[in-house]
Amino acid sequence: MAASLFRRAGGDVWTGQVHSLSRHHECVPLQVGGERFVVEFRTPHFLTQTQLHQDIQYTTIDGGTFLPKLDHRVINVARHADDDGLRNLCTMADGGAPADWDGFARAVRAAVVTYYRQAPHAGQYFCRTDADSRAMVLSIFYPVPDDVGDRYLLDLHDELADPFIGFTLVSKAL
Repeated sequence: MAASLFRRAGGDVWTGQVHSLSRHHECVPLQVGGERFVVEFRTPHFLTQTQLHQDIQYTTIDGGTFLPKLDHRVINVARHADDDGLRNLCTMADGGAPADWDGFARAVRAAVVTYYRQAPHAGQYFCRTDADSRAMVLSIFYPVPDDVGDRYLLDLHDELADPFIGFTLVSKAL
């Protein structure tokens, strides 16, 4: 699978295209300074299984409820391991920050934009983090960097309670 995902990888910072890993589970591969990563996009189980609508509601910091768009995605950012496995970087216990943080953040943003362009109906994203990784993952998207902010509106859902962060991405051209 890794050979297929990273077949066209080149350069110091590279972002690939959308690939299907399994039903309702897509990804965009990226490579930064020789390290390989995958941004995973999962369709919520509510849309593919027989779960209750309450299962996709998120708790807010004031104890309320955040109601996401029906068609949203849960994302994970994972490091590709030598054994062809993936280690989730949204929880720092599974691995620290990449060596080239700026290149990594740019590549992750490019991966989200690549996915959004192919599935603009699913422009709302959520990520489970932990206390050690929350600030790291948030810093990828906020404050909104120029490489996203010049073409897209990004609304950070800062009312979400731990362990989730979320944002909505919308093209300014729409």
